[in-house]
Amino acid sequence: MSKEMVMQNEKPKKKFVLLNKPWKEILYAASGFGPNLLMVILGAYFTDAINPAALSEGTLQAITTIPLILPAIFPILWALAKMFDGIIESIKLTFTNRIFLRWLAVNCCTFFGLQMFLVSMNTLIDGGMGMDGGQMAILNTCAFAPVPIMLYLFNKVKDRKGIRFAYQTCLISFSVCILSFVLASRFVMGENNVTLQMIIGCVGGVIGSWGIGSFFMMPYLIPAQISSVEEKLTKRNHSAMYFAAQAVTSSVVGAIAGGLVYESIKMLFISKEKSGVVWAENVEKAAVLFGASEASVHNLSWILVPVIVSVFCFLGFMLAFRMPRNYTPKKVSKALGLEKEYEENKHLFHEAKEPVIEEEVLPVSIALFVLSGTLFGAIWRYGIINKINVFNPKKTKLIHYILSILLPPYYAYVVYLNSKALYEECKKQNIEMKDFSVLYAVLAVFGQNIVSHIVMQIKLNKVAKIYNV
Repeated sequence: MSKEMVMQNEKPKKKFVLLNKPWKEILYAASGFGPNLLMVILGAYFTDAINPAALSEGTLQAITTIPLILPAIFPILWALAKMFDGIIESIKLTFTNRIFLRWLAVNCCTFFGLQMFLVSMNTLIDGGMGMDGGQMAILNTCAFAPVPIMLYLFNKVKDRKGIRFAYQTCLISFSVCILSFVLASRFVMGENNVTLQMIIGCVGGVIGSWGIGSFFMMPYLIPAQISSVEEKLTKRNHSAMYFAAQAVTSSVVGAIAGGLVYESIKMLFISKEKSGVVWAENVEKAAVLFGASEASVHNLSWILVPVIVSVFCFLGFMLAFRMPRNYTPKKVSKALGLEKEYEENKHLFHEAKEPVIEEEVLPVSIALFVLSGTLFGAIWRYGIINKINVFNPKKTKLIHYILSILLPPYYAYVVYLNSKALYEECKKQNIEMKDFSVLYAVLAVFGQNIVSHIVMQIKLNKVAKIYNV
């Protein structure tokens, strides 16, 4: 290949101007002279001294304010760029890091819901459920006492299933927990049902404890994992900016949730006797506005808060699919554009081989299915389909999974095809399995999918052992 062709094929390299000489800095500072002069001339043009446009006083003042202030921006920006060059670069690295931004989006959804729940918790228990101080203490004990045990189990699930899966189960469990406040509210249960309300509240609290600990652990875990890989490959410790960005964003969404959204709905009331929604300072005034009895009037936030929190938990659950299964050095370095550095420094990391097909701990999956009120079944189903797709020549597309969720009877068709594919693979691998495809399809029509999930998972675990050797 000729030298000319080589030069044509080479991509032009980016050029950067370095301010490493005093004369360069002078030119850089003086570059604001032109815009500054323009602003001054414009200011003079629209003043009483030079005002051919004959603008009114108010309009003139508004326009002249801009050219009087803007000239100062150029030297200020230059000074800031000189003083905080490292900080600006750090901010740029942080907010262009896709693997971190994907986690940040999930974390914002989590903290929006968590902050809204925390500011309204006493109202939900005291007003919504009508509990006294002692009963509130019991509910809080059920929610927070199991946290150490739940964190231990969370780490077990994380090590086995990956950090993304473990956190998604936390979002689902917290969503179920918060919805229990609606179910146990006086609006739904009526008066004098304290025992049933306590049972629902305690069960909901235990379910929610699965996620509570992780909500405060994950914001430390993920930035630390990302920054540790980055430091080994670039010799720069960038962790402080990750934590700062996370703190700022979570504070902003927390302020919006607790200070804006909740404040906007906490004075809204509804009545079982009258239609409509009214704004009032308390129940008594709301009853007067409705022209109804106080017993029939309820604060709308008792229903809206759990619903809003659950929506944001579900949004975080969906966004979490953009996160990696685990923040391994290989995946983090790829996201940071440091593949070359990673290949040169593999010896610095100890990475376990990722399985071709993940094995599931069946008792854990069943427990999550029960604790989540069967909502975990949707996640479990997705996992089974994905695992079968590894060896299924006719792969099940995502649209079929979505339709099976939106239209439950459609799962009969999906489970029939996937069960057939699993049966053929088991026969190929000399694993004993009977063909229950038709039975699974019939059970799916009646919503009894847990049976097919359990049996198919047992066989998938055996297939996984063969593939992961």
